[in-house]
Amino acid sequence: MTMRSLGLSIYPGHSKFEGNAHYLDLAHKYGFSRIFMSMLEVQGSPEGTKAKYKKIIEYGNKLGFQTFLDVNPAIFKQLGVSYDDLKFLPILVQQASVLTQHLMVQLKQCFLTTHMV
Repeated sequence: MTMRSLGLSIYPGHSKFEGNAHYLDLAHKYGFSRIFMSMLEVQGSPEGTKAKYKKIIEYGNKLGFQTFLDVNPAIFKQLGVSYDDLKFLPILVQQASVLTQHLMVQLKQCFLTTHMV
């Protein structure tokens, strides 16, 4: 038998933390266990963005959620991140799921492989 998990999406650029926290509380009550967030639409400074995402991820962690971040290489420049220096993302990834950490390693390896040929 396959174990399935329910998840929800949060768009930090389109919502306030209090609303997201209420949404997570309700989702937790009904058995949801995964959060998906996209970093494809980042607004504001890199520091503000990091703080906004980190706050949501930490709140989700307290409720037992696993968090998955969708990142796009096109947004890296806006965040001051490069494939050679991914310091910004691991700070969030430390808070997010282990799977996402593994994904970041694969992303960097994939980029290096395809651009070194």
